[in-house]
Amino acid sequence: MENKKISESDEFGLIFDKFKELLDKRDYEGANALMQSYCNDENIHVGALKTILVITKSFKTNPVMCDTRKKVLELCEAKLGKKLV
Repeated sequence: MENKKISESDEFGLIFDKFKELLDKRDYEGANALMQSYCNDENIHVGALKTILVITKSFKTNPVMCDTRKKVLELCEAKLGKKLV
């Protein structure tokens, strides 16, 4: 069996689908844990972090998710070397 590498757009689509499934069920703890798993991946692509930020934008004040989302933002900005607007 071949080990196929998925394209970035497919990867971002999978990230979106995972978060959408959790957030549609209001599983904020699950979404928070998923965000944390991406924060712990030192090889995470900045595009994946941006995807997470877009998906979770309306949850940035959610008490369960806000601190981890802030970490995702800080990690993204560190990788980019600049602040995001």
